[in-house]
Amino acid sequence: MAGRCGGKAPSSAFVNLHGGGVKLTRIPPAEMPKNFDALEATSMALVDKYPKDPRAHFFRGLYLLEQRDVAAAEPYFRDVSHSGDAGGVMSQGMLDWNQALLAYSLRVQNRRDEAKDVAAPLCSRMPQLDQRIQQTLQAAEVCNS
Repeated sequence: MAGRCGGKAPSSAFVNLHGGGVKLTRIPPAEMPKNFDALEATSMALVDKYPKDPRAHFFRGLYLLEQRDVAAAEPYFRDVSHSGDAGGVMSQGMLDWNQALLAYSLRVQNRRDEAKDVAAPLCSRMPQLDQRIQQTLQAAEVCNS
């Protein structure tokens, strides 16, 4: 195995030895969506092909949210929240944005108390969050009142 991969065994976060073959469990860089059109075209296929990669679920949720289908987006954001940074593929900023998007999707569904509970850890460190996350929380109106 090591000889076929340039002298190194592939990271276990990205492969799973499966019946004598190799099955990727994480989205390889070449398959990452580069823009919204790619996200639209591939988000469901990425979830199907890489169900253990939290980024696939994040991308699908983001696509559905852009389509204004917040009820359909919510379970994808929840999947990411439950898996966390499984495999070390998501940055803290991406995890925080996912949490803000989950809060937003709950708030839009008129589940304000639940949205506030989800957002509370982010609200407590609002000044340290990047602008995108702050704007998402502000749009959801979950950090004040």
